Amino acid sequence: MLVYIDSEPLAMAIAEEWSSQVDYLNIGHMRLTGLAFTAQDNPLHMTRSQSYSEISRTILETYHLSC
Repeated sequence: MLVYIDSEPLAMAIAEEWSSQVDYLNIGHMRLTGLAFTAQDNPLHMTRSQSYSEISRTILETYHLSC
């Protein structure tokens, strides 16, 4: 599956997630990748603005919970 990422910093962060997978892919540890796939699939038929808001909220919640 190919995903188009419109942000170089986000693309680099996703690339780092993939690079950190050593022996096997652990999708559970690849949060940004999962969000990117979901955003591309757009199962809730959200607008781009709604998608960005939801992804931002999810990232902030995940970061807050992991600190």
